[in-house]
Amino acid sequence: MDATLHTDAGRNVLRFERTLRHPPDRVWRAITEPEHLTHWFPAALTGDRAPGAAITFTFADGTDGGTGTITTYDPPRRLAFTWEGELLDLTLTPTGTGTRLVLTHHFDDRPAAASFAAGWDSCLAALADTLDGTPARAHDRAAAHEHYAARFDLLRGTAEPQPDGTWHVRFERLLTAPADTVTPLLADLLDTPATTTGATTVAHPADGTTIDVTLDPGPGGARLRLRHTGLAEPHVVAALVRWHTGIRALAAHLTGTTPGAPDADLDTFYQDAIGAPMP
Repeated sequence: MDATLHTDAGRNVLRFERTLRHPPDRVWRAITEPEHLTHWFPAALTGDRAPGAAITFTFADGTDGGTGTITTYDPPRRLAFTWEGELLDLTLTPTGTGTRLVLTHHFDDRPAAASFAAGWDSCLAALADTLDGTPARAHDRAAAHEHYAARFDLLRGTAEPQPDGTWHVRFERLLTAPADTVTPLLADLLDTPATTTGATTVAHPADGTTIDVTLDPGPGGARLRLRHTGLAEPHVVAALVRWHTGIRALAAHLTGTTPGAPDADLDTFYQDAIGAPMP
């Protein structure tokens, strides 16, 4: 789980590097030929292998995976293509004993970075196993997702002052389970009576604020968006800490793990981030 995340030209970029014990020609076949891609890539890729060629993606269950375009095709060194507006770039460099593979994934949806990273970790492990001719290794994608969510600092919420003097607190988090699994758990997260209508659960605590949680489909699971509105300024930091801790516990429950030690100095972090006085 060694992916890195940075930004380039305004986009998020995940980078993976693997050293494979096989020559570039063999690795090239594994990343370009349909009969090899099926063993490790998340979708079948149909279309000519040539710069500018249109391609389509189909998932294993037959679901339409969208379209893209091959932007670079340079055997056996580099393959790059778009996939529904995102860019995947695979570069092969010979080493003394095999090939160094670098995969970069360029995308806009930063909250999804942990899901993407966990997915590519699993895919690249399957690629290595396929090349080695060994059984596929077990890969705990949910645990990898939570590892990357913390590593990439995707757990933090934000607070926004409003014209009426109140504050809105917001969190957005990709989870590892679908919405129908998450919804029954929201009662514990909110800790106050709430009403669920469709994808949105709304609570009105006794302090006059409003809490709404929306669960939409996302890569790997539900996308949770929590908004706590109508907060008085002295209570903003406490709300940020509460939801940060609660959502982390919810995510840990979904993976069957413990949330681990609390993030150090959450109060101080949020205090410094928004400049609000401590309650």
